[in-house]
Amino acid sequence: MVLRGRALLAVDTLLVLNGFQGSHSSSGDGISADTEIGTVVSTIDEEHSQRHAKIKVSDSVGDKRVYGTLEKWNPETIEENGQTIEAHALVASTGVGSVRVTGACEGGDLLESNGDGTAKVQSDDIVRSKTIGKVTIGNSNTGVKLVSCVLYCG
Repeated sequence: MVLRGRALLAVDTLLVLNGFQGSHSSSGDGISADTEIGTVVSTIDEEHSQRHAKIKVSDSVGDKRVYGTLEKWNPETIEENGQTIEAHALVASTGVGSVRVTGACEGGDLLESNGDGTAKVQSDDIVRSKTIGKVTIGNSNTGVKLVSCVLYCG
């Protein structure tokens, strides 16, 4: 009876999780502790570690190589898949995340790369290879700001 109670408690705990986020480590030229959280990043044809691509700040509008957004910079050296990884970026690709957006956006808008490390509202409502994610909380500010989204990339 006690074990069942503990098992039930474990299930109850799973039901109250906060937002899910799929993220992974990466690195690349121009990506550092100075890169702002929510910056849109794209893959380059180099390996960061086994099965993980290196990244750059997304520099083309509608970039179909978008990999996610910078979630945080980790200044620590880690061991990953048998490799030593120096300071690196943590890139969010799926689930809840923050995106630096240029221009006003509404909840439900899809986002794509603006070509400068920020995102902009996509011109249609079709999820494509260039789609970063969907805005969950709109913001009418027309400047650059951090916007809550559900990420679809990577």
